[in-house]
Amino acid sequence: MKKIYLSLVLLLFIIFSNAQEFAFPIYFEDAAGYKDTLVLGYDITATDSVDIAFDEINIISEPLNDELDVRVSNAFFRGYGELPATYHTKKQIIKNSCGYGFPVYPVICIDIKSNHWPVNVMWDSTLFVDTCVAESQFASFLYWSWDITWPNDFNLYLNQQSSQIAKTESDPSDDLTYYINDSGDTIRVFFIVLDDEQYTENIESHEVFDFKIFNNKEILTVSSDQFVIGKIEILDLAGKTVIVENAKAISIAGLPEGLYLCRVYVSSGIIKTFKFIK
Repeated sequence: MKKIYLSLVLLLFIIFSNAQEFAFPIYFEDAAGYKDTLVLGYDITATDSVDIAFDEINIISEPLNDELDVRVSNAFFRGYGELPATYHTKKQIIKNSCGYGFPVYPVICIDIKSNHWPVNVMWDSTLFVDTCVAESQFASFLYWSWDITWPNDFNLYLNQQSSQIAKTESDPSDDLTYYINDSGDTIRVFFIVLDDEQYTENIESHEVFDFKIFNNKEILTVSSDQFVIGKIEILDLAGKTVIVENAKAISIAGLPEGLYLCRVYVSSGIIKTFKFIK
């Protein structure tokens, strides 16, 4: 009896020591019926890498499944796979962003390799009613307020529906969120944002405004018939500011080629974000 009691105590200790503040499964099924599952979530003690404390396992050395394989990785943030990813996981717990604002970056990149598109993605929408996850989103592009999107792009709130058909462009070169791995597989990248209300409302406006962007690879010019532009900020895909100027036209000649975010501040206090390619 004493041995059974000690075993039970040890089991409960293991369960609670590996628990996180919030976690949920997300399911994937391609057009041929192949399935895969990830577990995502947040905790105040988590990191953006592999956390053994939350039973995250780095499976980067394991070959991809021939038909469907879905993983969390940091390949997208390392230049669309131009730099090697440092981890692949089936479970990813990130730092809790609730109430912490923009410095905490609540984005999880989901890599999908499939031979049978489209892929149906499913989750339990009732898990996202709490304030800390009420603004959580699933998107085919990194910033949900980008205006230049491809036909199959989408972004949606996880508490408003429980599934989404993820499609691709017929030509991968028309899809900005993909990379080719060392084995020649085309990996499509999608994004889960575990977000609270404060973060989204503070940094983005969901309204549509009349902005025009002209980019000749040397100068980026922003104009508007409705608003007085006060400041332009350029960010890389990791959210780091690389250029900021109080002007309508700024030089981008010194930036490496790639995808960037242009955040426009206008006199009324509105902030609008676009994406552009250098």
